[in-house]
Amino acid sequence: DLPIGERLFLGTFHSISAFCNAGFSLTDNSFMGMATCWQIWAVVCPLIIIGGFGFGTMMGVLKAVWHSIREERQDGTLFRKRRLSERLPLSVRVIVTSSIVLLIGGMFVYGVLESVGSNGDSPFVTRVADAWFQSVTFRTAGFNTVDHGAIEPATKLFAIGLMFIGASPGSTGGGVKTAALAIIVLSLLSILKGRRQTECRGRTIPDDQVRYAFVIVAMGLACTMLTTLLLTIFERDSFEFLDILFEATSAFATVGVSTGITADLSTPSQLVVVLTMFTGRVGPLTVLMALTRGDRKATYQFPEERI
Repeated sequence: DLPIGERLFLGTFHSISAFCNAGFSLTDNSFMGMATCWQIWAVVCPLIIIGGFGFGTMMGVLKAVWHSIREERQDGTLFRKRRLSERLPLSVRVIVTSSIVLLIGGMFVYGVLESVGSNGDSPFVTRVADAWFQSVTFRTAGFNTVDHGAIEPATKLFAIGLMFIGASPGSTGGGVKTAALAIIVLSLLSILKGRRQTECRGRTIPDDQVRYAFVIVAMGLACTMLTTLLLTIFERDSFEFLDILFEATSAFATVGVSTGITADLSTPSQLVVVLTMFTGRVGPLTVLMALTRGDRKATYQFPEERI
């Protein structure tokens, strides 16, 4: 119902905001009530997902597809043509797999949690569309099709977990990254299997990368908990604790979603949120670069002793 020029401008603005996982919207209430519109679930969501994959992952997929197209099976050859999945580097396969699991699993869990709550009387198609969009946007996008302040407490807690994980390495999103989570899960599985090395799809993941993953997640937890502590002190009994934790995690993972308390925070709390957003965007990357800068091998080694 808008002039063509304004539609083109809004389309350009929101497509860039979606791909960059910024979450800024020119509408009054983001995309609330528009989850069933094809422009939202079929255009905005894929843009968010592609932007959250990371540029390295996108290049890896494009190269694999390009080589698959160029390579033709030769007559009389003893070797079969490699499948597309076999051409992908391990990092790309891990990132894509973990992202798909989080997207589909997040949609299913969100839909179940909201269906058994007070919002379960909505039409089934609307609930599915809302669950799909929220599963995508909680991974650092910032848009919303529902009022996050009105969702169930269990859903808020689940959303906090999705926000903390965030997008993939080298992407436009924040969080501790899907690769770090995948490495930690693979490491735990290797421990349970009694294996000394962390393994995945016939490959061994270097021990230093396993340590980096644990460091990044531990730092993320420490930053989120410190922010939550400060907000709780400054706000006291003004807001519910779950909403404060939601706000702190959203700030650290640079998601941009809120339960509606951001504008009502006190000035010290808003400054804490600002600092947390900056730390969440710059901190993990800076720490990772510092950890991987050169091999600082010690010229000595202490004797071992078990604890």
